[in-house]
Amino acid sequence: MLHKVLLVNAMSTTIRPLLQVNLPLGKRLAEVAAYNREALLSFVNGVADGWERRDLAAWLVGPYRHATWHPTEPAFVTHDAALTLSHVALEWTLTDARFEVVAALQAVCATGGQRDNDELPFVVAARRTNGLVPACDDLGNTGWIAINDPRGQLPRRVGALLAVDALVNWRDYPARIRICARCERLAFARQGDACARCSAKMKADPRAEPSDG
Repeated sequence: MLHKVLLVNAMSTTIRPLLQVNLPLGKRLAEVAAYNREALLSFVNGVADGWERRDLAAWLVGPYRHATWHPTEPAFVTHDAALTLSHVALEWTLTDARFEVVAALQAVCATGGQRDNDELPFVVAARRTNGLVPACDDLGNTGWIAINDPRGQLPRRVGALLAVDALVNWRDYPARIRICARCERLAFARQGDACARCSAKMKADPRAEPSDG
């Protein structure tokens, strides 16, 4: 279990970061980063495939849970605010969250990334809203982990996953941002890679230069 170094204000439901999260013994930041990307891509591509409430529920207790730190008791995650939305509101929320990720990546392609990506707008926003917190593993490696706040708005929480990915995998922004020309599936891939779903060609923004490093 991650060490609790955040202060939760029960009256305002504001989560304020104090220091950092120390990962459990044997758990590596590289593992967290891999879970984070898996959660991000499974959400973006799942919503594009027509996710419903049960799909979101499975994601919240699966990929998203593995990728994030829980400042509250684990049982509280089953009472996620996103799952209480009406059918129409949930559909709009899912679409909006996906749109914000895709729009953010398009902006990165248009302007180019930067080392560490500290000043990217969605990274700044995630920090301002306390969507992520510094983390450290038992080998002394430092990085970031998104905060699982079941009361938070879904687009903000998915945006925190994107922010963590951009901070940890900064070399991929915009070098490996790809989208399938046929099914519009999002991926981080090399030039010439085919879509894992439909085998069509993955396209990059023309301003994004592929990198093999």
